[in-house]
Amino acid sequence: MQDKATSEKIVFDAIIYTNGKSVSAIKFTDEKTEENDRIAEVQKMSGIPVFIMSEPLKNYTVENEKGGGVKWKSLVTAGLANNSIEEDIQKFVGKFENLFKKGKIDAIQYSRGRDCNGIKYKP
Repeated sequence: MQDKATSEKIVFDAIIYTNGKSVSAIKFTDEKTEENDRIAEVQKMSGIPVFIMSEPLKNYTVENEKGGGVKWKSLVTAGLANNSIEEDIQKFVGKFENLFKKGKIDAIQYSRGRDCNGIKYKP
């Protein structure tokens, strides 16, 4: 998407990936301020906030790491084939569900690769 936008001279601020069905380049209309910089609504899966290739605004610690949820197809295609990112993240959610229910983690954070982190916000 970035290559196509660059070749067509389209300027954008972010990309929104929606349920494996679409990718949209967006341009923010509000002026950037300290209060609104990096703010987005976090999606939840099974009630757990999931940060995908993003980070919470609050400080946090990594409490637990789980691996093996991402298929090789997702790594090779950047998750754009057959809803693979959503399927992969749902597997991680299943692995972290008990820790979330017990209050040992507050959210899940996935950057890239085959591992995902259970995080706890700092007081």
